[in-house]
Amino acid sequence: MDRLRSNKLFEGLSDSHFEHLKSFIKIKNFDKDTALIEEGVHGETLYLLISGKVKVAKTSDNGRELVLAVRAAGDFFGEMSLLEDAPRSARIL
Repeated sequence: MDRLRSNKLFEGLSDSHFEHLKSFIKIKNFDKDTALIEEGVHGETLYLLISGKVKVAKTSDNGRELVLAVRAAGDFFGEMSLLEDAPRSARIL
């Protein structure tokens, strides 16, 4: 939890608020090339990458994968679906 506490996402959060948030945090490991988020699906999860890398991708009109970004340890993703209450705008794998 120390690695999480020092993440920029929790900057400025009081210790008591972080303690409350800890009850909602689940740490999971994923195999390489596992899709964590599918484009167009309603999201209810915010992800914080502790280690490794993921790519943010969309499918083009001709069916090709377009890589929009690569996220690395310390980055978070999935927040837009939560903030906008909208389907996921990209695939994360």
